Amino acid sequence: MKFLQSFITISLLILVLNGYTQPITSQELPAIGPKNDLLELVPAVWQNNAKAGKDIPLGTNFRILDSLQNAYSYFTNAQQPFVYYPPKNILVTIKRGANVAGAANNTLHDLYMLTSEDWGYTWSRPELLFNYRSFGSYYGRYPSIYPFEYDGMMAYVYSGPVTDGSGWKGFINGLYFDGVPIPTVQTSFDISGTTFGWSGTDSKIVGGEVGADPYGLAVGGLMPATGLPLTNTSNIGMRKTTDFEDWPASIPAAWAANKYITPQPQPGFEDSLRTSSVLSLKKELSDNKIYMAAFATFIAADNTEKRLPGVSISENNGESWSDYEIFPWSVISDYAISKQVNPQAVYISSGAYEFIVFPNGDYSYLVGLNEDTTMTGTLYANALHMNVELYKEGTQFGIREISQNSGYVLAYLGNTGNNQMGNELMASRTVDGTKILAKWVDFIDAVTTEGDTIRNYSTDIFVSVRDKSSNTWSRLKNITESAIYDRITWVPDLIPNDLKNIPILKLESIPNPFDTPAEASARQRSLENDPQYVLIGNFDADELLVVSVDDSQENWEIGNVYPNPANDKVMLEMNLPQSGKMRVELVDMYGRTISRLHDNYVNGGISSLSLNLGNQLSGVYFLKIDYNGRITSKTINIIK
Repeated sequence: MKFLQSFITISLLILVLNGYTQPITSQELPAIGPKNDLLELVPAVWQNNAKAGKDIPLGTNFRILDSLQNAYSYFTNAQQPFVYYPPKNILVTIKRGANVAGAANNTLHDLYMLTSEDWGYTWSRPELLFNYRSFGSYYGRYPSIYPFEYDGMMAYVYSGPVTDGSGWKGFINGLYFDGVPIPTVQTSFDISGTTFGWSGTDSKIVGGEVGADPYGLAVGGLMPATGLPLTNTSNIGMRKTTDFEDWPASIPAAWAANKYITPQPQPGFEDSLRTSSVLSLKKELSDNKIYMAAFATFIAADNTEKRLPGVSISENNGESWSDYEIFPWSVISDYAISKQVNPQAVYISSGAYEFIVFPNGDYSYLVGLNEDTTMTGTLYANALHMNVELYKEGTQFGIREISQNSGYVLAYLGNTGNNQMGNELMASRTVDGTKILAKWVDFIDAVTTEGDTIRNYSTDIFVSVRDKSSNTWSRLKNITESAIYDRITWVPDLIPNDLKNIPILKLESIPNPFDTPAEASARQRSLENDPQYVLIGNFDADELLVVSVDDSQENWEIGNVYPNPANDKVMLEMNLPQSGKMRVELVDMYGRTISRLHDNYVNGGISSLSLNLGNQLSGVYFLKIDYNGRITSKTINIIK
């Protein structure tokens, strides 16, 4: 704490010497990221609103919050730039500065924070977090932020990748406390004799209090300086500090490269390949657990060829981490079969996934499932494209359908036209943990006054909600319904309990009143060459929560038990018509009940149940399964 106080004094002096300017903006470096694996679609030419758009009702009432020279403050799903802190009712966003041609003070490479205490209706002045002139011209990009309380006051930790104009060089890491920013820049570093740098632009971050000190913890992929050997390229690491002078980097054993399949060399890409990436970083305020979700080809998965989500948990502020709990591929495979699609042709889209955790420890991934039409020969428009929830509740893994989608994502114009956010699938949870919301962007058609249909006329923002006690998602709600291409949209991780006044950010190219319809269309697809409005809106989703009726069909199915032979744990595959009470008992060859493995409610649909066998002796046993009074059994072989 003494160091923190002295560092604040020094930082105040630096801030005064460098001055403060309101954000303005200028040209941006090309964004670097993987190509999205969905089909990027160039929409139809923008039609004159008098012909095609005048009957389309306006949706959420968006208001101008800020302006930027380009869209890259909010451009990747590797960020968390829009976060809510419930105890103090504070909504916070972090963004880059700006530049005006000829201006004396270019703030384009700086970072700023804005806060709101009324769900986004009014906002603070921008607070400077990072002044690039103090760090040898390292430029701030794609930032993330996390609010928490320390010493009775609000504190904010933040992070973001930096570049010097020739490539990614490391990360900004910092704390904003008592009106003072304390930023540092981390470039390369050594771990166990190997020089590493941070891979990509992941800037997920959390913070809190340890003893008498605040802490910050950020995660990201690590890459050896040489890009080789490939056995060492898939590490996921963390940088954590309590004094904020330095953010030491480390590789938790649970996240090391040996937990993932080693990438195979590809022509033209012989080095710097990875098979793991950070999916999310969440901190549950009710118990201070930290959840790091990754997307990887895990060695311990039931399918080592598919990229799957898994979560590692810390119960001691990041000092140690559990082994990954990997979502079973079998659940996705069974679901694909139920949709009459070859499971080997189904994959989780790299541009559409999110993670949410509930106060009781349940968690869900919202992901885009897509069909590889090069394997199936299906027309792309007729293939499987959908948003689903992959969940773990208690010991049960399952899948729920959220929506059918077009499968297309908006293609941008310019050097950075690659869409890194996919269909912008994001998840929010109510503060009390009783409801979950999904938000995404998809194409819509429009009908002209002459009755003609314009395919893929525009993109709109859609939401759906689910009550935690329900097994089904609500109908969809289009919250924009406008001719503007909705893109680069953000909802905070936590939202109001009543699902009213939910805040949402989006970016929109500042229009030119002299544009032709075609020029207006192109401007809205341009991110780097046209200045952007940052818009804030609020919408209600409470009307989506209606009581759903579970399927009353009698058919139910208990599938495979795996692994079989087993040692200490097995997964039981199920396809149930509705939620119900299930009891699973371990029975020996003489019909004697050895132990009760499960006695609780299970969700309907396709799922898997994790069963702990305990320290049973080797031999042949039966699983006696009682579901809503209907009984069946499965044979298992236990080998010790």
